Amino acid sequence: MKFLLSILLFLMVVVTGGCGSDGPELAHVEGIVTLNGNPLPDHLVEFNPQAEGGTVSMSTTDSEGHYSLQFTRDKPGATPGHHMVRILNSSAGPSKVIPSHYASFDSPLAVTVERGPNTVNLELTSN
Repeated sequence: MKFLLSILLFLMVVVTGGCGSDGPELAHVEGIVTLNGNPLPDHLVEFNPQAEGGTVSMSTTDSEGHYSLQFTRDKPGATPGHHMVRILNSSAGPSKVIPSHYASFDSPLAVTVERGPNTVNLELTSN
């Protein structure tokens, strides 16, 4: 259910993302997601800004666990600042079991997105 809610939120961002000419400042964010040291393919990566009124940026990991965030369909990146990060199973490919706390809105993953390019590797464990 949470996965469907996340997808609906992402679609709302994509549909409404064209409003306004410039939009917020964005920084490029990419990295690799691993589980116990192995690439985690076909999972949704969600960066939730902690600033009031912030917009979620998302990506899906490829076969090597690589992701590159999208703010909207046409705008890559994420807003600079503090983000809570969630990793969710994707129905796009074979599912690996990841601990549920990584998909929670209380996820232990937190990062700060800086202005400019960012490489954020996310190393998950089964514990």
